[in-house]
Amino acid sequence: MINVFTKEDFILEDSNLLKKYSEIELIKLVGEKLFQKINFKRSNAFLVGNGNNGSDALALALEAYKHNIEVTIYVLDSSKRSESNEYFLSLINKLSIPLVTLTKDTIFNEELIIDGLLGNSFHLPLKDDLKEIINNINQQNKNVVSLDINSGLDINSGMGETIIKSNLTIAINLYRLGHFLAKSKDYINKLDRIILDKEPSSTISILEKEDVKKLITHRKSFSNKGDYGYVSLIGGSINYSGAIRLATGAYSTLRSGAGVTRICSIKSIQSLILADIKEATFYPLSEQDGHILFIEEEIKPLLTSRVITVGMGLTNNIESQKLIKYLLSNYQGILIIDADGLNALSNLDDSYLLNSKAKVILTPHINEFSRLSKKEINEILLNPYYLAKEFASKYHLILILKNNVSIITDGNQTYLNILGTPGMAKGGSGDVLSGILTSFVSQKSNDISTVALGNYVFSSAGEEASKDINELSLLPSDICSYLIKVLNQILLDK
Repeated sequence: MINVFTKEDFILEDSNLLKKYSEIELIKLVGEKLFQKINFKRSNAFLVGNGNNGSDALALALEAYKHNIEVTIYVLDSSKRSESNEYFLSLINKLSIPLVTLTKDTIFNEELIIDGLLGNSFHLPLKDDLKEIINNINQQNKNVVSLDINSGLDINSGMGETIIKSNLTIAINLYRLGHFLAKSKDYINKLDRIILDKEPSSTISILEKEDVKKLITHRKSFSNKGDYGYVSLIGGSINYSGAIRLATGAYSTLRSGAGVTRICSIKSIQSLILADIKEATFYPLSEQDGHILFIEEEIKPLLTSRVITVGMGLTNNIESQKLIKYLLSNYQGILIIDADGLNALSNLDDSYLLNSKAKVILTPHINEFSRLSKKEINEILLNPYYLAKEFASKYHLILILKNNVSIITDGNQTYLNILGTPGMAKGGSGDVLSGILTSFVSQKSNDISTVALGNYVFSSAGEEASKDINELSLLPSDICSYLIKVLNQILLDK
């Protein structure tokens, strides 16, 4: 399990460390620990900002110089520096270490660049002069090691406009949200960490393979299909028959282990669905203009399902809103709302969600969450963890905020899903995820670790498929096909 920390955690941990060390002692320790992680070259450029990230770079440069490594210091032209920065710079000035002013036109002849320009105190936006400097560094295509976080990358959101691209980023003491979210994957090739003291506990975690092996168990011999969940998936329309097929298909809900799967959709697409899926049952629903017509007497028998998943290919209209209202008001099992179910929900008064009898799991992507939360997209991108956590806590539900790195939270515990590939960014991928989630929560519970497990398996299947196919050609149905391989890797390795 990888622990991830918020800015509040960082402030607290930093305060605890400063009770044990002076600031100068702590930065010296950082320099010593960083030195052990870096494979220095014959010549090395240290980019030094004006704050404590620059101090870390200076402490590291002094450590490297002590070990007879060639060092050149590049500093920003500024009279405003932190006290520790001034202190370490004064030590540098007493030695025969070259000191150069860093500009937008600087040409680096060194083999390795150490990025210590902007650290954890940086917040967007980035000043224009630093944008030019960072662009210049990236254009030279050097081997770069970033200290704590890549300069220009926000450590709380993983967002940024102009960001240094690193071969290696070394987190100092704590992994932070910005090391994993949003644009971080595009700019951090490899992530490592130094630990200054014992690691504190965190409410944000990333599942690793060993954790997943504990969450997936072998089936008992003395069991039957009922032990693994009766589930109903409601969705599909004349224009979106593929969504419900991907979610329910033998390679999604059923291949993930659900006991009995019932597909609830309009009669006019029944032949399309059953041509793909032989093991599921079909429950016909009335239709109007090619989409589901809500009739209470038809939906009521579905309320005995252990899990109901609704929304895939549903279309957003008044009938969909009636369906969501009814399920929230009457169903007492686990209710997963996806796709057009979320769009219908966003048009309802939030009292339905607040007073829901069901145990609700929502799976919005950023745009859908914007409609649900009534927040602007940019605000969500800059504060995804806090807004997702706040929403889940307010409505007492589990929220999966889908992005290239998804946030899974119940308002107390949070998981990040850092797996996946850009090839999964295609229509239909979310339907596959919904099908997998339906299966896992039907077999286990709606515990947040089970929801995180479903996300892990889904994204692992996407990664495995991408290795054999490619990111451009990868289809959501390919993710379904690779579920068997991923589950084999987990189950056979136990």
